This record gives sequence, structure tokens and C-alpha cells, in this order.
Amino acid sequence: MLHHLRPTHRASASGRLRLSILQVALASLILWTFAGNLGGNAQAFGVQLQTGLASYPPFGAPGEVALARTRSSGARFLKLALAWRSIAPANPPAGFDAANPFDPSYRWKHLDWTVSRAIARGLTPVIDILEPPSWAESPPGSSQTRPDLGALMMFTQAIVTRYDGAQPGLPRVAYWEAWNEPNASFFLEPQIEGNETVSVELYRTMLNDFASIVHGVRPDNIVIGGALFPNEVRRPGTTTIAPLDFTRSLFCLSAGAKPSLICNTRVNVDVWSLHPYTSGGPSTLPANRKNIWITNLGSITSTVRAAQRLGTLVSSHTARVWVSEFGWNSNPPTHSGVPVDLE
Repeated sequence: MLHHLRPTHRASASGRLRLSILQVALASLILWTFAGNLGGNAQAFGVQLQTGLASYPPFGAPGEVALARTRSSGARFLKLALAWRSIAPANPPAGFDAANPFDPSYRWKHLDWTVSRAIARGLTPVIDILEPPSWAESPPGSSQTRPDLGALMMFTQAIVTRYDGAQPGLPRVAYWEAWNEPNASFFLEPQIEGNETVSVELYRTMLNDFASIVHGVRPDNIVIGGALFPNEVRRPGTTTIAPLDFTRSLFCLSAGAKPSLICNTRVNVDVWSLHPYTSGGPSTLPANRKNIWITNLGSITSTVRAAQRLGTLVSSHTARVWVSEFGWNSNPPTHSGVPVDLE
């Protein structure tokens, strides 16, 4: 039984909305690839369970001992939730070429080391780009929750090219994730304007542009989208869209067991990612079934399958669903959680 321990520097608004989940035991990340719904025995549905370590370079980047122990535990992945602002210059000088991975204003040293050592230890790196520098916010200096898409794409071009496997002395990275929890206002704003969920269109544009660059550098790169917050929240200062609603809207699908197209769109993505933090034990169902916890993950899997079948999800692969963060309550302190002695 594994839990993901989120880094302390991110325990802000999102951390307080995790339904008081006690995240203990292991600083690890679950990458759970679903070939079928979670109804019955996992092996019967071809489910593959792989583990890895989550890290936020250069903050808390794992050292050699951590990497070695991660791999010796059986883990296969290292997810690097990369603060873009930690690589880009705080104040770009004249002539700064943001799309050039070898522009001298970029600071790649720590990331180069982490990726190279992870691969040397037998771990597969997954890079998630978030947290723009202030000049790449929209508008500049406004908020880290809305990037300037043009600036984001230039940085994407630079970093994906740097790790395309063709640069002397630099490693290859194949897995790339676009942003984090785009259905939540503490990572992407605005979410709703009037009666329209504007974050869906904003993220669809971001994801398609991102995929165009990632696949343009190498067609065999894997684009990961989503990384969705698990719960709908509507209160002053915080808005999150239920992940099932967000997924259906992004892929233009109706609700129901047999979804149909409700608009014309195409979304280029190879993996759809979820964060099903669960209140209570792992078998607890959310009262709002549009929230996604561990028990009702199958509703997202079936939606992704329908989107690819109907042509709104476009990938050269059979699209996959990953759980890239999860957790549930323990008892104590939560009466409905799993007893601590079983954790």
C-alpha cells in the first residue's frame, strides 16, 4: 500500500483541499496504467502497476542514495514536476532565445544531473512542466496559474529538444506531461467565466500545442495530459471542475454509459492522468460520482476509450489512463480510514 507524499512547498491551497488525507509512509508516486476498468481482479483486465518517485527539481531533487533505493524497491519511474522558473532566467537578457536549449541564460545543470543519474540507475524519467517565470505569466507578473502559451511552447521546444537523445552527452526523455491539475484554479485560471468552463478550451489549446512540439521533436515521444484534481469545489477564491465533467468536456462527449459527440474537436494526447485522492478507505465512493476517487476510476477509463473510438482523442497508440498521484485516509485520525497498523 503506497502513498504519495507531496512536497511541502506545494502544500498550499491544493494541499488543504485534499480532504484531510493523511499522506504518510513513502515519498513515492504511483503510475498505474489501465488496460481495462477496475471491476474485479486487476490482472483479469490487464492492469499494469508500476511505481516511482516524485521529485520537484531543483527543490528536493533526489541524490544517488535516494535514486538507488528507489530502483532497488522495484520502482521504474522518476516523475520530475519541473518548475519552469527554476530553469529560465528571472529577467531574460536582450537576445534571449527561449526555444534554444543551449541559450546561455538557461540553467540546466541540476536537471541534467538528475535525469542522467536516474537513467543510470535504471529509472525512466517523466517530466511535468509547470510554474512559469513571472515574465511568462499571462499577463506578465500576474499569477503562476496562467502561463503565456507562446512562452510555454518555446520552453517546451527547448527542453524536449535538449533531451531528444541526439544531443552529445545529454540523456533521452520520452515522457512529457503538460501542466498539473488544469481543472483547479490554484493551477490554472480562470476556470469559469459566466456559465462557461473556459479552462477546458484553454487547456485543450495548451495540450494540442504541447503535443505538436513534443511529437514534432520525436514522433515516439509520449504526451501525458490531465493530472486532474479529484474533486469539484465551488467556494470564494477556489473553483475546481469535477474531473469527469472536465474530461467529457475536453473530448466533447455527452454523459452516460454510451457517450456521443456533442461538438467537433481533436485532442492529441497519449496518456490521460488522474490524482484520485480518496476520503476514507480506498473502497469509498464519492457522493458526487463526477469526482474521481480510486473506486470509480473506471468511469474515466471508459470515457477515454470512447473519445478515442469517436475520434476526438488522437494518438498513434491505444490511449492509456494513469494514476500519477493518489492517497486515502488512515485511522486515526479519520474513523472511516484504513487502520494505521495496516498502512
